[in-house]
Amino acid sequence: MAEGATTAAIYADATEEKYTFTGYRRFLDPDGYPAIAPPWGTLNAIDLKTGKYLWKISLGEYPELAAKD
Repeated sequence: MAEGATTAAIYADATEEKYTFTGYRRFLDPDGYPAIAPPWGTLNAIDLKTGKYLWKISLGEYPELAAKD
């Protein structure tokens, strides 16, 4: 570390324009749909006294794919 230089200044110099973030790549199948089959998550209601599920709803579906079965 150079004398009198702050850590922030050294990191700023080290990372300046070395990397470019262009966004996240999506994992898609050849047709452009997510490559991971739905459901992608659930919405749950849990009884806090017993810790048991009261109900659970699956989230994530493409109507076009559901129609194709």
